[in-house]
Amino acid sequence: MLKTLLSKVSFVLILNALIKPLWIFGVDRVFQNRVGSEVYGWYFSAISLTLILSSLLDLGITNHNLKHVAAKGFSRPLHFLKLRTKGFLCLLYFSILLAAGYLLSYNTLQLVLLLFMGTLQASNSLLLYMRSNFAGLQKFTLDSFFSVFDKTLVVLVLGGCFLWSSTYVPTIKEFVGVQLLGYTLALLLVFILSMVVLKSSFNQTADDFMAKDVLKQSYPYALQGILVALYFREDAVMLTKLIPNGDYWSGIYAQSFRIIDALSMIGYLSAGIFLPYFSKKLSQGIDLKPLLEKLFMIGFLAALFVVVVGWIYSFDIIGFLYDSSDVKNSAPVFKIVILSLIGLVIYYVFSTYLTAKAHIWTLNLIAFSGLLINFILNLLWIPKYQAQGAAWASVITQGLVSLLYIYFTYTSFSSEQNT
Repeated sequence: MLKTLLSKVSFVLILNALIKPLWIFGVDRVFQNRVGSEVYGWYFSAISLTLILSSLLDLGITNHNLKHVAAKGFSRPLHFLKLRTKGFLCLLYFSILLAAGYLLSYNTLQLVLLLFMGTLQASNSLLLYMRSNFAGLQKFTLDSFFSVFDKTLVVLVLGGCFLWSSTYVPTIKEFVGVQLLGYTLALLLVFILSMVVLKSSFNQTADDFMAKDVLKQSYPYALQGILVALYFREDAVMLTKLIPNGDYWSGIYAQSFRIIDALSMIGYLSAGIFLPYFSKKLSQGIDLKPLLEKLFMIGFLAALFVVVVGWIYSFDIIGFLYDSSDVKNSAPVFKIVILSLIGLVIYYVFSTYLTAKAHIWTLNLIAFSGLLINFILNLLWIPKYQAQGAAWASVITQGLVSLLYIYFTYTSFSSEQNT
């Protein structure tokens, strides 16, 4: 069972390992070096805001769809019902996003840029939903292809511009616009292929679902998404608002966050495979405890090795990736942030299992605890320690939350043995 699962995960990781590091380090990193940490810091804060609210675009519909398709197959009427519902949620998302930008005192230009970034999230949400049909039917090759298609186009366009001219400095609007082009082309292609690939899987019944029924079952997943996004991303927004020169320190924090984001890509992509796989095996009554423990041990040992290397060579890593003027401020932050990688391994393994078990309110309780801890620590430490304060808040939050994931997972195992 482990061998079969890892073979599927390996294919996804290899495909993404070819493209996403090029996007993260060959495009996004170069963009920050070209525009400077202060300008990028505002972009990082704004894009974090759009990500925090992005669960409103879906309200858990994609997770619900993935599990439904994996267990019962594809239903065309239900599919179009969910698409219409997502259209309504898109309007709700932009309304709240603009209100949040106004409350954060964004000027007119910044609000326009925020709308562009919000459109990025809306496009990504729709693409993720369409991909969930492929993943639910175990068509991981197609799902993997579309997980990198948009970024491939962006890497080719922006990466080519950066290589062609060492003086080219794109504006935030241009940077976001090229990403939107990638999503638009990916969405056109995924809609065309969906009509062909999913045709043989059509089930003409909608299981008597109405939109309110879909949202009723999905909103707990959406709440979890918002809570998790808050304690993962609120530090970037708080850095810009709690201290003088906050945009600069947000940019410094972004340098370390980018590296962790790249490393956690393995866990994120693996979780996308684990969820439908766990759901299917659990529906068959298979005990997943041995598999879960093996997956955790593999991830933990790999993360521990990376943490040790990152801690020892923090100045060399930051100095190689970023402008020398930022190294003295950025490297100490990276030494702290890299510690959170172990907590992320626990998150991706155990939270995915609890999601497959439909222990969603347990996950919401854990996520709310993480949000509360992270907010208080950021509030106390950012004014005193700038980006290092945000880094320590993130590490401690990840550590405490990880213990909760492990506790509730093993509580679930115990309850199954007793029944």
